[in-house]
Amino acid sequence: MKAGKLSVKEKEKEFIAIAIAHVTGCPNCIEAHVKGAKKTQVTKEEMAETISSNRIKSRFCYCSRH
Repeated sequence: MKAGKLSVKEKEKEFIAIAIAHVTGCPNCIEAHVKGAKKTQVTKEEMAETISSNRIKSRFCYCSRH
């Protein structure tokens, strides 16, 4: 990979990591993966979509708000 070029896979990994961090509610993981996502040029809009996606919910949460 050339310097300055990031693969789509790197962005996808950060999307997944952000989603998992929000499901688990770990503030340290959230912070680390948001920083990692910014390094891969993920936009704020993309992060917001990842976080607010209806697909993201804890497997232990059975409330009707999801």
